[in-house]
Amino acid sequence: MKLSLTGTGVVAVVAVAGLALLWAKRGAIGDAVSSAAAAVGDAINPASSSNLAYRGVNGIGAAATGDDSFNLGAWLFETMNPATVEAENIAIGKTTPAPAPAPYMPGAWDFGDTFGFGSP
Repeated sequence: MKLSLTGTGVVAVVAVAGLALLWAKRGAIGDAVSSAAAAVGDAINPASSSNLAYRGVNGIGAAATGDDSFNLGAWLFETMNPATVEAENIAIGKTTPAPAPAPYMPGAWDFGDTFGFGSP
């Protein structure tokens, strides 16, 4: 009996050998796939603080402002809520409150008679 391998036979032998190799290395391959999937999952997870968009936007903001701890969410809050930020800064002693304006005193700055307009 003469054995000869045709193209299909060669492909079958290579496939069986490849499957045997994968089976033998399944633990190491599984670990590598698992860690790669975890890294990719974290990079695209919208709730993660280490996803690509979060790191990219904050990196650009840090470069533009010179503040290494720049955070877009905090910047937006501070921009849209200046009174809250000022109250927080006063509470922690970072700034002092502005002095209250002088009370209104009728007649103190009434120039109506001086310029001929008459008093109201």
